[in-house]
Amino acid sequence: MSKINDSKSLLVRYLDENEVKIFHLNTIVKYFEDENVNVRATVEALLRDGIIKSLQKGLYCRPSFHDEFVLAYYLAPKGAVAYWSALHWHGLTTQFSNTIFVQSPTLIK
Repeated sequence: MSKINDSKSLLVRYLDENEVKIFHLNTIVKYFEDENVNVRATVEALLRDGIIKSLQKGLYCRPSFHDEFVLAYYLAPKGAVAYWSALHWHGLTTQFSNTIFVQSPTLIK
């Protein structure tokens, strides 16, 4: 087995065993700092294989992950779910939006 395949197996096993569904690249780099693993190349290979998806630079998730509120938290860590999304979450409205609204102190693109 090639070194990249070993690294991919190691990373996928880590994600599975720890039930990691969404993660920052820095977290994975810290985990593998004692291993002789090129984490960036491994993540790129997993992206090509469709094992993970990129949400934004340095933020990845498993393709089966669909919790919109957790995604909102990771995309805007200093923000909060707001407006119709918050009302719906707390059961204060019967209206449902296809958009998750997040209030954030900075502009998130």
